[in-house]
Amino acid sequence: GSRVDYVDLTYHGHEFIPSPESTFESGMVIEEGYYGDNDFVDVEKARVIVEIVGGLCDKRLGRSTVHMKIVGCDWNKVTKPQLVDLETFTQSGPRQIYNSVPAHLLDIQVREIRDRDNGNIEHISNFFQGTQPIVRTIDLRDTNAADVAIEKAEGSENPTNTSKGITEEEELKGDTRNSLETTKKDEEEGMELVRFQYDGKLMLEFETTGDELACTSYSLQDEYEGADSLHVFPYMTGFRITIKPKYEIIAGEVYCDIVDDNLKLRVINQVGIDDNEGFDEFLAEMRKQNEAQVEILEKCRDGCVYDIAHDYVNGTQLGANVMDFFAAGRPNIAAPYVKYMDLSIEGGTASTTHKAAFVITGYFSKGPGNSFALPTHKPIMVLRDPPGGLSYATYENVKTTIELETSSTSTTLHHHFGVDFKTTVEMAVELCVGLGAASCEELFRFDTDVKVFGYEHDLGGIVQKSEETRSSQFTTTWSYQTSTDPWTAGA
Repeated sequence: GSRVDYVDLTYHGHEFIPSPESTFESGMVIEEGYYGDNDFVDVEKARVIVEIVGGLCDKRLGRSTVHMKIVGCDWNKVTKPQLVDLETFTQSGPRQIYNSVPAHLLDIQVREIRDRDNGNIEHISNFFQGTQPIVRTIDLRDTNAADVAIEKAEGSENPTNTSKGITEEEELKGDTRNSLETTKKDEEEGMELVRFQYDGKLMLEFETTGDELACTSYSLQDEYEGADSLHVFPYMTGFRITIKPKYEIIAGEVYCDIVDDNLKLRVINQVGIDDNEGFDEFLAEMRKQNEAQVEILEKCRDGCVYDIAHDYVNGTQLGANVMDFFAAGRPNIAAPYVKYMDLSIEGGTASTTHKAAFVITGYFSKGPGNSFALPTHKPIMVLRDPPGGLSYATYENVKTTIELETSSTSTTLHHHFGVDFKTTVEMAVELCVGLGAASCEELFRFDTDVKVFGYEHDLGGIVQKSEETRSSQFTTTWSYQTSTDPWTAGA
């Protein structure tokens, strides 16, 4: 026979104890035969951090039900000696640390998300628990080795046996402390972190400067090809657009304005160009004076792709945005008198678009022969024939004073257009946020009152209308006799 004092189990440095059903005792004697059927339980514990968030903004989604399970095992069979139910947890915040979970391969799921009224937020719950539930598997078998390394680092944070000076000793403590914090952060964000992220629906918020839209009684769907927004600009006006992508996580409540770095914005712009007769000649005339003036009209006519920038305040990443300058061209003279700017997100998993309709206002010359004046006059005098078939009337030496009034309307069209000609645009340096302040200020030459591209002189390219009214009077003497012919009496 033989005596068994202990059983040495080696598995990732874990601690094992006999299972409750085991008959093993230290020092037990085996007289003969096979020794077996004595199970041991791995009681090594670890820590796991679970994040359940909305987008890259780490927004709180609601109260979550978290399910954890050892890969290949049913935890209900090993509740003892673990003593606690390690299957389902309730998590109220976006981030929670779970201590004393088995140091094994764990499958973790989010079963449901509930709001403050305990109602199930179905679209988010369905995202995590759809036809193919999202399961995160994490390996916690060796995380204790990292904990030992941290404990050793903590022990060396306050060195006592050193011949260094006080200043050098403080520097050593600081370096050790920083290294320890970095190690802890790396451990949390690497070995122990499980993240569940619901992004929601990506939307595009479109803003412009100088919009003159005043009415509200219009239908985007029926009148403007289902456009998402309507804008009104005067002829040949420069304007700035700002596009702000954001995710709608819970409608009306939770949004996130931080987007993935791989997303791009495509813009197809038709606001500066048109299909009206004479447009090519119009651009050719402008090119003779300044090519840059034509470029802003034609910008993105075949499409441009923009990187999506983010603002940063004190190192914190904030709202995503794209900002650029465009110019309205000539009016569209064909119903419904609009031009379009189409925007779309590239690189995402779903199609996200925005169609902006622009109505350009102003006079448009149709050229000679396509318009004419309609003169009007008032009767000078009405002559009536006396009653009776053979009667007639004679008017002699009648003096009449006549007042003549004329009016005219003229229009002139300035074909010269340029970014040097338009109203002053006042902005603050904050406009450069997200574009790189240094390069942005150099590009636009920001002063106290910023004149973007020098829009400052007059209405270059706009039709100007002038009206003039003249009047004069004169006196004349005249005679007249009505017809004596009975067949034409009264003529």
